[in-house]
Amino acid sequence: MARPLFRLKTPLRILTLACLLTLSGGALAQQATRYEFVRAIEKGDYRAIRMAVLDDHTIVDARDSDGVPVVIIATSKGDVALLQFLLKSEANPDQPQRDSGETALMVAAGRGDAVAVKLLLAYKADVNAEDKRGESALIRAVREGHAEAVRVLLDHGADYTMEDYTGRTPLQYAREARRTRIAGMLEKAGASY
Repeated sequence: MARPLFRLKTPLRILTLACLLTLSGGALAQQATRYEFVRAIEKGDYRAIRMAVLDDHTIVDARDSDGVPVVIIATSKGDVALLQFLLKSEANPDQPQRDSGETALMVAAGRGDAVAVKLLLAYKADVNAEDKRGESALIRAVREGHAEAVRVLLDHGADYTMEDYTGRTPLQYAREARRTRIAGMLEKAGASY
């Protein structure tokens, strides 16, 4: 039976701890760097962001402590320039939030940010991705009444027949909310009740 670490003689305990810190040092340093990168994204510190990406290009897929990817943080802030920089630096446009499965495209569509929607689609975001509740970017845009985002999504092949967790389609949401312009757009695309 192995003896607990705290019972080791002091020199051996120090040596063991030093070895453990050396082995985990790289992971700790990487975690600290990613934390600082996320803070720079949140603050809009473009100089720090560029420096971090130049140092490690994989950092563009970092997440905050809640599992939110930096592409979603940039999209939520409405910072299209930052979003474009991250996407040009090869950030994954479809990286979902850990808890909800939400993507940056869903956030942009829900905010009615047609420019961010176009940008994400230009970088091959999945127009029909669903979160853990079965909601797509199109359903979010319809539900929030963002006609321009709906148009962009439909122009890029969004599936207007997809149902969310309640079993409702985008057309049903549009009609329930009396969004006649959006309902007309969906019907023109081929949706039926």
